[in-house]
Amino acid sequence: MGWGAENPEPAPGRYDFESLDERVALMRATGAVPVLTCAAPPTG
Repeated sequence: MGWGAENPEPAPGRYDFESLDERVALMRATGAVPVLTCAAPPTG
């Protein structure tokens, strides 16, 4: 993923938030303001 964490849904219906949880913990530990963004694939 573009924000330094692994894909939270590596396969359809299978979720793994460990990498994202670690990234958010780092933001909290360093006093950063967590900002998560996402992008959807183009449609049409």
